[in-house]
Amino acid sequence: MVSLISSAILPREILAAATDNYTWIERNNGLSGAGGVYKIAIDPNNANTLYALLNAYGVYKSTDGGSNWSASNTGLPSGLAHNITTDPSNSDTLYVIIDYTIYKSINAGVNWSQSHSGIRSWGINNGIRFITVDPNDSDILYAGTIVSNDDGGVWKSTDAGANWTQVAGNDLGSGCDNDIAPLCH
Repeated sequence: MVSLISSAILPREILAAATDNYTWIERNNGLSGAGGVYKIAIDPNNANTLYALLNAYGVYKSTDGGSNWSASNTGLPSGLAHNITTDPSNSDTLYVIIDYTIYKSINAGVNWSQSHSGIRSWGINNGIRFITVDPNDSDILYAGTIVSNDDGGVWKSTDAGANWTQVAGNDLGSGCDNDIAPLCH
């Protein structure tokens, strides 16, 4: 078993700790992008399959526990990365947020398409930043903003991201800031 972390100090660095001697080893072969590794997602059914989200360079995939990486970006724009998550019930389904827009892959990151019908986004201050999949029902997703006294909120999908409905936020009278943060920790 290997523990992985992305380094906030060293750009593009993914570090792995072997559990037998706790030595940190770089695992960056094939990674590129000055924006650095923003998030890592692990396939819930195969710990050797990893996804790294790099700012401005999209998604990179490893199938050997992080030793080697390759770009997995067909259909994704180059832009500001926010979040990546896997479907706990289906290893082929992934969600990523780039430039405040949700993208979905149903083939383990080979291709991506937009998946945000019904979500209103107002740009950099309060666009979509987080997404999570209900661990008991993969058709139920929650996505949300982090806002500062602006419109924003939490959206829910009951059809695996095809359509979304706002369930919380300033537009609905809740007046809450950092709407989605409690769902993503």
